[in-house]
Amino acid sequence: PNMDGVDLYLELKNDPRTAALPIIIITDKQVFMDSFAALGVNHFLPKTSDVSLLIDKIKEIERRAVESRDYHKVLLCGEDQSVLGEMQVLLNKRECLVYVAKNTMEIATKALEMKPHLILMDVMIRENATAKELIQSLKCYGSLKYAHIVMYAHFSSEEVNQTPGFMSGLEEAIKEALAAGASRYIGRFNRLTFLDQLQEFGIKARDS
Repeated sequence: PNMDGVDLYLELKNDPRTAALPIIIITDKQVFMDSFAALGVNHFLPKTSDVSLLIDKIKEIERRAVESRDYHKVLLCGEDQSVLGEMQVLLNKRECLVYVAKNTMEIATKALEMKPHLILMDVMIRENATAKELIQSLKCYGSLKYAHIVMYAHFSSEEVNQTPGFMSGLEEAIKEALAAGASRYIGRFNRLTFLDQLQEFGIKARDS
């Protein structure tokens, strides 16, 4: 009650506890918009009873904030959702922005949308396309030119023992993936060594 909108805005921006908070100005008057714009405000909404417009604006600000931060963007691709979930938890703790492709059909779409620094792919993926075919497809896009594609494997000892030629098939898949343009094969997924294996690609190692 003791200050107007401009005074309140300046008070918030001069306080270190609130200086970085986005501020939305709700007004229908151009003179107010011009005054706040001169101070650095760039989020405006007209006065309305439609709360969904305000929610949409907040989501837009949040999305832009995420995109502007220096996150290490990682795309996960594989058929075992529990493994992808473990990877996502570990990478999120290292301040990575993680996306998961639910199936092989989503991989190119997600990669082009987010332009990841790193793509982690199960070398034994078989749904609709092989790892080799997916890598060849991704390498066709100029916007993914500098993305590292790192292969991993997830399998049980039962699969190795019960599937004839499993290891030779794995070795061939690794060879084909590397020839197609994969940066590296990091071996079987192990949550204890996973982050250490990714340090060379800019991912922070696990806490000591």
